[in-house]
Amino acid sequence: MNGGIGRPWAGYYLTAYGIAVKHGFTGTEEEWLESLKGEQGTGIEILGHYDTLAELEAEHATGTEGDCYEVGTSEDDYMLYYWDTNGEEWHGMTIRGPKGDTGATGAAGSTGPQGPQGEKGDTGETGATGAKGDTGATGAQGPKGDTGAAGVSPAITIAEITGGHSVTITDATHPNGQTFNVMDGEDGTDGTDGTDGTDGVSPAVTITSIAGGHRITITDADHPSGQSFDVLDGAGSGDMQASTYDSESFVASAGGITAYVAAALTAAGIPSASTSTPAMDGTGAAGTATTFARGDHVHPTDTSLQPKTLETAITVGSVSQTTVEGALGAINTLASGKANKAWYRSVTLTTTGWSGGTQTVSVTGILADETKQLIQPVPNEASLLAYYAAGVKATGQAANSLTFACDETPASNLTVFVVVTEVEAAT
Repeated sequence: MNGGIGRPWAGYYLTAYGIAVKHGFTGTEEEWLESLKGEQGTGIEILGHYDTLAELEAEHATGTEGDCYEVGTSEDDYMLYYWDTNGEEWHGMTIRGPKGDTGATGAAGSTGPQGPQGEKGDTGETGATGAKGDTGATGAQGPKGDTGAAGVSPAITIAEITGGHSVTITDATHPNGQTFNVMDGEDGTDGTDGTDGTDGVSPAVTITSIAGGHRITITDADHPSGQSFDVLDGAGSGDMQASTYDSESFVASAGGITAYVAAALTAAGIPSASTSTPAMDGTGAAGTATTFARGDHVHPTDTSLQPKTLETAITVGSVSQTTVEGALGAINTLASGKANKAWYRSVTLTTTGWSGGTQTVSVTGILADETKQLIQPVPNEASLLAYYAAGVKATGQAANSLTFACDETPASNLTVFVVVTEVEAAT
């Protein structure tokens, strides 16, 4: 391009300042350069971290200019999200660029000077224990030790106190003595009397006429069907004269036949009827009499045994079964013929018979009417402690049965004497 005919075009160039002036800027070039500097922008501040963009948007649906959050699960994929005020959205950009290629290995540098000696390191761990060495020779015996203090032998002193005894023990631990009291136990309640013994059998003698004499039949406990022997009529001065016995009339010759029969019974070893008044109740004894009691005998009345409270002392833990059974056996003996007769039965409460804390046993003679009998259960010696420890007691009655209850099931079978006294309402 030519600037005119015959010479080249030199061109017309405008500077940036000139263009600014052309477009209306007024001021010096220095003032124009200063005007090119903008105001300080808003800086970036990382306010937090989220694993995903969804979590960020869930927590911050909108933001303000300059808000910035780190998003990602590792440093290799972290993104920086900032709030775009123009697009009204979170805009992300990569914080770290892709990893570059590994550069070539540089040449080895020259050896540097030796550094100063470092500080002493920590002591290492103790090594494993070595094998056990041989046993060394026995050392010389050491000097004899000092004699120890004399020991104290315990001393026990027992002294009577009201209702028991005081026991004092003196030993090394208690040089002034340690005292405790042992109180006497209380007496147990009286037990019940035992039952009457079975009635004895009074021998019966029957005399019948036979040809040439008489047949005597004796019935007793050893011979319930009777034992017979014949006595033939004699004559002259023998054991029994015919003139003294009339076979048709025993009454007319009672003296002769009675004497003869008594002699015959004695010879046969059979006791004769007693002519003594029966003894009153007292201390039991086998007796030495060789006569038997008549069937219609009557004991004299013992006014000291009128029906009252029939009890026999029983001390818990020391009573013997013989005492209990003897006491129970005495009940019927003492009450026989009295207005309020007593009796007893022995029953067993088995360990397997308890159900729901109760057990019903058969007791012949028990009435359903509670107003007719006084019922007193008494355990035997072997069952005494277990009976009371288990809280056993009679709780109900029915015809020929008795129901017991317990606080806890006994560990063994219990033998119980059920003492029953017949009673009637006072008038």
